[in-house]
Amino acid sequence: MHRILSTLALAATLGLAGAAQAAVVTFEPDDFVLVLGDGDTHSVEGFDFTLQSGRADASFFVSGLQDPAYVGNGSRTLVAANQANLRVATSSGQGFDLLSFDLGGSFVDFTEAWAESVTVIGHTAAGDLSLTVDLPDLATMATVTLNWLGLSSFELRPNGTPVNDFGPDFSIDNLRVNVVPEPASLAVVALALALAAGVGRRGARPRSG
Repeated sequence: MHRILSTLALAATLGLAGAAQAAVVTFEPDDFVLVLGDGDTHSVEGFDFTLQSGRADASFFVSGLQDPAYVGNGSRTLVAANQANLRVATSSGQGFDLLSFDLGGSFVDFTEAWAESVTVIGHTAAGDLSLTVDLPDLATMATVTLNWLGLSSFELRPNGTPVNDFGPDFSIDNLRVNVVPEPASLAVVALALALAAGVGRRGARPRSG
C-alpha cells in the first residue's frame, strides 16, 4: 500500500510539473478584433489583454491572417495603436512566468508611426521588473527573451512621438509562458505525500518475536 500511495503522489507531482511547462499564447483563434475603450479586455488562450490607453484614440486589434499590410511572421498578431498601453494577466488570476515574446512594428507602409521602443514592466510580489526594448528596423518581428518568474501581470508601454496623430504603434505575438499551478492542485499533491508518509510509518513498526 505504501508503494502504491508513493507512486500516486509521484505521478501527481509529475503531472503538475507537466502542466507548468511552457505554453505559447498566439492570436490564431481570433478573427478581426478591435478594442477601443480604456479598461476593455480581450481574452485569448487563458490570458486577458486589457487596454490602458495613453490617448483617447488608443486601441488594439488582431491583424488578419498573413495580411501583408502589417508586420508579422505569417500569422495573426496583436497590434497596439496610438500609444496604447497594454496590461496582460491570466484570466484565472494565477501567477505565471514570462519567458519571451515576439515584438515588431505595425503598418508596413507607415513606419513613421512605429514606436521607437517598448517598455516591458513585470509585476511580482517582490517588486517590479522593467526592460526597454528597441523595435526591429525591418518589417519582421524579433524575439524578446525575459525569463521573468512569478508575475501577477505585465505591461507594455510604447515610447515615441506621434506622427500626424498616429502612433506610436507596436505589435506582439507568441507569448511563451509558464502558468503556476493553482493552490488547490498543490494541496492534492501535499495530501498524497502526507498519506504516503503515514502509511510508511505504520508499515515500519518493529516486528515482535
